[in-house]
Amino acid sequence: MHKLSKFFTAVILIGLTLPAITSANLIPAKAESPVQLRKSSEFVIAIEMNEEPFTFNPQKSTNINSAQLLTAISEGLVTYHPATLDPLPGAANSIEPSEDGLIWTISIRKDAKFSNGDSITAYTFLNTWFHLIKEETAGDMASLLDVIKGVRAYRTGLKTDKKEVGIKALDRYTLELELTTPAPYLLNILCHHIFTAIHPDNLRDLDNITSESFISSGPYRIVSANEEEIYLEKNPYYWDKDNVKSENIRIELRESGLDLLIDFSGELVHWSEAYIPIPLLYDENDVVFYPEYSTGFYYFSENSGPYSMPKVREALSLLIPWNEIRESGNYIYPTETLIPQDALYFGSTGILEADRDMSFQLLEEAGFKNGFGLPTIHMAIHPGEVLEEITDQITDIWSSELGITVIIDVVPFSVYLGDPENSPYTMGFITWIGDFYDPYSFLNLWLSDSNFNPGKYQNPEYDSLIRKGLEQELDADRFIYFREAENILLQQAAVIPISHGVSVNFINTDIVSGWYPNLLDIHPLKYFDTHEPSRDDSNSF
Repeated sequence: MHKLSKFFTAVILIGLTLPAITSANLIPAKAESPVQLRKSSEFVIAIEMNEEPFTFNPQKSTNINSAQLLTAISEGLVTYHPATLDPLPGAANSIEPSEDGLIWTISIRKDAKFSNGDSITAYTFLNTWFHLIKEETAGDMASLLDVIKGVRAYRTGLKTDKKEVGIKALDRYTLELELTTPAPYLLNILCHHIFTAIHPDNLRDLDNITSESFISSGPYRIVSANEEEIYLEKNPYYWDKDNVKSENIRIELRESGLDLLIDFSGELVHWSEAYIPIPLLYDENDVVFYPEYSTGFYYFSENSGPYSMPKVREALSLLIPWNEIRESGNYIYPTETLIPQDALYFGSTGILEADRDMSFQLLEEAGFKNGFGLPTIHMAIHPGEVLEEITDQITDIWSSELGITVIIDVVPFSVYLGDPENSPYTMGFITWIGDFYDPYSFLNLWLSDSNFNPGKYQNPEYDSLIRKGLEQELDADRFIYFREAENILLQQAAVIPISHGVSVNFINTDIVSGWYPNLLDIHPLKYFDTHEPSRDDSNSF
């Protein structure tokens, strides 16, 4: 989600035996019924206060906090299962592929409505998606729909006739998609908030949408929003309102620290994404570590000049002892690969060790003997002590070995990724969480005509491998092409991975249900509920 993650930090606490109580004198005793201080039907979430603003435009939202909010106030044809992330029915009550998998007939439920009572229809999705793929207004991840006939040509301006695009409203409640090749994974893609239904009034001025003007298509609607909190209430027109567990959701923007710990311990906060000092928790079961389908990586962001040249990028990378760098960060899952490996997708290889001789040879072949003539590197990274330390180690090597001037800006993601195409930086660092559980959620970023290409990457061979992969019906065949494409990114040092992620969440497990750990660390808010204290040893809280 697919999307920027929370600030990338090294988590080194997994495996420690955490005491149930430490420094108890700092923590007030639990009240008998602290929840009564809030509305009994109110679920309270603490989000880390940072410089990444919430985005109410579903088609331009790439940060994790906005993604969590949008699970509450927007909904598409399908939505995420809270634990497995499998597609569940949303505005669509049926999706029927043809026998050859190329035509999808989608029935829109007749009781699907926006929060103002207006109906959600097949025309809603038709207009929303054409806004998403239109060249002038294209959303960040519009290229994920390229498997639909005509989408790629339309969003890149090669074709302008909507009739040539395989997205059609057959009638008020029937949407039809015509694909170029069978794509079972498309259903998982459509869970993402970028494909949700958007009200026509919002669609007319989507770039200027605010919390006040937002018309919800999801289980909740916005009551109020300010710099300290966002308050939601159940959408009375939502088709599945009887199964929305909490009447109200309060999202508080909080700083990590003792005050948050006190509120969490007093059960005034039910789920916290913001960090709480773990040794001070009453119950070690209230902190949930879980592997995350994400990767933190450096990337070059040049489509011209020396740093767009594969030999130069590889040469710079070969000066760095990457294994030592990764180990110095104490990461749980240090990695050389962009995509987290699993039983179905594995075998990618990145650059592990320094090779100074080869580095200088490549520089000479590229016309920059001993690094002479290489321009200043202007690098952007987000705040984080460990990241700043390893970045200093890397850039010190480049400066001492090649005499390159390196300028490092420590800034919020939005400064250098808000508009990647016009980013002034030579390099950057991000943590990317897959928008869905599939290698394509990472590889799509580096297509030459991707609407969100942080590296401004252009490589016809790479593009061809991805397109061939997308033509394959079986995952095993698709992944053969994807793995070869990933290896190009890694060996040419367009991408330099550091670590796969671990999500860390704080859940008041005694009183919370409907929250589940999952690989994307995305948690649909409609399932959240509170109850009388009881301990459950299952994976559901």
